[in-house]
Amino acid sequence: MAELLLLEESQDKKLNKQDERLASFILEHSAEEYEELLRNADWDTFYQMSSLRESILNWYPFMENSTILQLSDGFGAITGLLTRVAKKVVVLEKNERKALCIAKRWENAENLTILTACNTDILSRDSFDYIIAEKVMDTSYAMNQMIEKVWPFLKETGRLLFVCDNRFGMKYWCGVPDPLMGQPFAGIRGRSQDGMLNRQELIDQLERNEKVKGWKLYYPFPDHRFAQAVYTDEYLPKESVRDRVIPYYPEKERESLVCLENEISDSLIANGVFHVFSNSFLVECAKKETAAQVKFAALSTDRGREHGFATIIMADQSVQKKILHPDGRKSLELLHQNQQELLQHGVCCVDEQLKMDALEMPYVEGRSLIEHLKYLFLHQPEQVEAVMDLLYTEVLKSSEQVSFSECKLKDDRLNEENAGVILKKAYIDMIPYNSFYRDGKILFYDQEFVRECFPAKYVLFRALRYTYIYISEAQQIIPVSYFQKKYGLYDVWQIFEAEEARFVEQNRNYELLSSFYRWSAVDTAYVDHNIERLKKAAKEKTAHIEYLPFVRHRYDVEKYKKNVALNAIKNVQLELLKRFIEVCEEYDLSYCVFYGTLLGTIRHKGFVPWDDDVDVLMPRIDYDRLLQVSEEAFDKPYFLQTPEKDPECFYGGYSKLRNGNTTGLETRNEGKKCNQGIWIDIMPLDRIPEDEEEREKQQKEILFYQRLLWKKTYPDQRVLWEMDWQKEAYFEEISRVFEREELCQRLHDAMVKEVKEAASEETAKVAVLARYWREKSCPQYCKKDFEFLIKRKFETLDVYVPVGYEACLEQEYGKDYAVYPCEADRKPHHQAHFDVTKSYVDYIGKTEYNDLGN
Repeated sequence: MAELLLLEESQDKKLNKQDERLASFILEHSAEEYEELLRNADWDTFYQMSSLRESILNWYPFMENSTILQLSDGFGAITGLLTRVAKKVVVLEKNERKALCIAKRWENAENLTILTACNTDILSRDSFDYIIAEKVMDTSYAMNQMIEKVWPFLKETGRLLFVCDNRFGMKYWCGVPDPLMGQPFAGIRGRSQDGMLNRQELIDQLERNEKVKGWKLYYPFPDHRFAQAVYTDEYLPKESVRDRVIPYYPEKERESLVCLENEISDSLIANGVFHVFSNSFLVECAKKETAAQVKFAALSTDRGREHGFATIIMADQSVQKKILHPDGRKSLELLHQNQQELLQHGVCCVDEQLKMDALEMPYVEGRSLIEHLKYLFLHQPEQVEAVMDLLYTEVLKSSEQVSFSECKLKDDRLNEENAGVILKKAYIDMIPYNSFYRDGKILFYDQEFVRECFPAKYVLFRALRYTYIYISEAQQIIPVSYFQKKYGLYDVWQIFEAEEARFVEQNRNYELLSSFYRWSAVDTAYVDHNIERLKKAAKEKTAHIEYLPFVRHRYDVEKYKKNVALNAIKNVQLELLKRFIEVCEEYDLSYCVFYGTLLGTIRHKGFVPWDDDVDVLMPRIDYDRLLQVSEEAFDKPYFLQTPEKDPECFYGGYSKLRNGNTTGLETRNEGKKCNQGIWIDIMPLDRIPEDEEEREKQQKEILFYQRLLWKKTYPDQRVLWEMDWQKEAYFEEISRVFEREELCQRLHDAMVKEVKEAASEETAKVAVLARYWREKSCPQYCKKDFEFLIKRKFETLDVYVPVGYEACLEQEYGKDYAVYPCEADRKPHHQAHFDVTKSYVDYIGKTEYNDLGN
């Protein structure tokens, strides 16, 4: 049992409200219940309780039978790890309440002693092999004071380990507030005499400290709080870390973001300064000069106790695959067993030896197979197919074959013909991520997972799936459909996708780590919004300055009127708008033109000359009525397209009126079985809550279901460009859990939630919730601006505009909406292939779906 010694009166008895809430939970619940606290946890709770905190040290090569002193600064997040790697652990915690929590949390650790004391005088001199300061050393003063205080208690051969933030950390350049001063960019400016240190300043301090004779810097990424990879000066990334490291931004850090780390990390690597911009440093200090043992560590702490590993490159050029918890021993043995079986079947593997808590293997120089494939896709695409053939050959010979009747992957769509070869053991990690390419041969490693009696095609599916996720350019060079056809994967791809979703859900703690994944999902549109907000603030400061142009701007719009192709598209859209207006009049439905169409109506009395877009709004009640009457109201060639009616296309919860005798083919819909005629957009206008928190909650819910529908519709394409591929893959996995109809209904329900009546019509707000705003705040309009409709001329038609059209246009385009943009910005709205002379059917081929009349 852990030992708690209350040695002196606590000088820091009272906890703040957040810490007291957490302390009460720890003291009143069992360890088995702690995980429940992490589900959708706030930042403070997740930081103090998540096992991800252990990643800062769970890879470190602690000596056997060592003694450790931990200078606590929390609730024991790393204490459990220390008790597993040391013979004796002493925790010094000055707050009695926190000390009680640490003792309760790790009560089964027999080698743990917790002392409540405010100084180190109670400790024995020269008694510890390691001293670990949990508190972040923010300044040179704090660091030197800490070293002075603990140095007498460190053995001559001992190590002091502590962390500090880097004032030049890339996330602070991106706009995250300085943790010391609480302001964006404050640390970078370096105005404080004793502020945060950058890398060189830290090195200078260590060199000047007479007590420190040996030191080493480690670079944890994305930072020391939730490390996923640890680099050193001897081992820095060569190309990218985006497939290994997921940056995260809790809510309080997002408000000032002007850039995302993934947008700049590759350039920092290419310029050789990646470590200079590390967000944090882990510092190792010693009384003597000694060589470090570790060059690099990749961590999968998020996979839990049984499957969590650290892949460690040692200074002697060996590699260790180390378990992060004793519960992982079984997985380690299985890894070794799998490799031995592969070797027996003639599959080349990296040499390895099984140790007590790790597999040891030699370091393999050069590119992995996934990096080699990326090179081939970009420079020698004609060679990609041969490598894929070789990979599949290795898969086929990795195990004995069994009959289809023994196949354990059960699905009504799977049969003996489309399943192909069934392997007695399918080693599903035989993919480019877990292999090297050397002299025309593939060398495998880390073969942890096996599926009994599974299709060999499933392994190939995983290889292709993750290759195309990692190599974003691959789809444009060799579409994945080419390999689906070549290897007979068309009929089984969705079956395998569903199985992969089940596997990932079992293997990853998505539910338990939902808070972390929420913080990592930052939309680039959110960052763009921040930038626009800053620009607007700067503009307002200089609004009193008058500018008179020396040369008058000349707006030549006549040339657009001579654009035959553009005018042909507009004529089709005008005919669609005319038919839409006729239906609205027939069924007594309200509408108004909006967005670019409203701008064109007011500024040009028709189309914006260079645009090819028509947008209309309808009150929600009229919009839903239109959907009900659409089949009887629109005859061929007209078709009202919705996410429900055309499941292979998705447009965010609104509708498109299309002309099926024409072609408006968007790139992402190539090969899709849906109506792809030229269109106009029809969007519902919804009431929104007055309360800001309720509005944000509603918009997040809408965005969540929109993203799921995007990936449900386009599982094999990159469509969520505002996030990295790992996050997009996460949404793809979740989308498979739902039927499309259910997602459509949930999206609809999220948009039409009942809204309390506003204090007055003056304060009531409306918005177009159906558009895909990413994480950008949805523009709000005053309900009174839509109280009446006014007729205005649009080309040859009379259309309705909202009575408050000026306020709407200012909201959308700014006060200068009447001013023409520069010529470089005069571009059509849509990027698609248009043809007014042929039906889209002629472009995508005659299909059974199209024969139904869509």
